Amino acid sequence: HWQLWNAMVDESCAYELNDRPWECLVANVSYPFIDTPMFVTQSQTDQVVLQDHDCIPNRPAAKRWDPLVERYVKEWHKNMTSALHHAMSRAKGRSGMFAAACYTHTNFSHAAPLIKKTSFMGAFARWLAGGQNGTVNSIWEDDCGEICNPTC
Repeated sequence: HWQLWNAMVDESCAYELNDRPWECLVANVSYPFIDTPMFVTQSQTDQVVLQDHDCIPNRPAAKRWDPLVERYVKEWHKNMTSALHHAMSRAKGRSGMFAAACYTHTNFSHAAPLIKKTSFMGAFARWLAGGQNGTVNSIWEDDCGEICNPTC
């Protein structure tokens, strides 16, 4: 992707990694170098990444995959939430996150999904206005497990 798309990355990250600037394409690597306040909206189980990049089958109407795929999705969810926590903990400046336990990629709106009765737009507005309960970092995150938010 680095050469094919002539990708742009954070300059301080590319400078620091010198001979490996393509690693800055990965948020876990580049996030600590970014000084700009950042708000991340992410599904804990990303449909596009899982189906189109990792080649798991479409989710059946019964909402259950075979046990091997279920195990893979569970581990993927665990890795994503861990990566999000890692990124938030290494942020240089003010950061915020909305991480819903949904099986989607871009279906975030003012109406759904909701975390603690708040949409990603409401969470972003509160973060932009100064945080949640006066804190610097504002985190809205489902903790019910994989693909369990009923508002998705």
